[in-house]
Amino acid sequence: MLWLGVVGGLVVAVGLGLAAKRFAFGRRAVRVNGRITKIRTTTSRSPGEPDRSTGKYYFRTLEGRDVSRPVNFGIGRPFSKGDEVPVVYDPADPTRAYLDVHGYRGWHGAIACLGIGLVLLTISWTVAITG
Repeated sequence: MLWLGVVGGLVVAVGLGLAAKRFAFGRRAVRVNGRITKIRTTTSRSPGEPDRSTGKYYFRTLEGRDVSRPVNFGIGRPFSKGDEVPVVYDPADPTRAYLDVHGYRGWHGAIACLGIGLVLLTISWTVAITG
């Protein structure tokens, strides 16, 4: 099961790298208000499966540049067209932007990698210890 520990360690390393990039983004990011400009809801074809929504939001940088970005809202419809939303963006590249609300801050990849990697490491260590 050594291979499982190696894979787990690599996945944790990727998660730490993603988290470091996200922290660096947070230090240089600028917060402005934006607006939801488009909502598209896809109705599920399967009974009991929730609808999914995508859309676009718009914001103006502090320098006056207009930027429009796509967003995947996932399940449900948390916003309506015209809603004002907080946005954080990278001043060096305003197309790197996130809605500054819970669930849209760009942490999903780091959290998933850290969680999966730690589970794999735990399994590997448990097998190694118990023999």
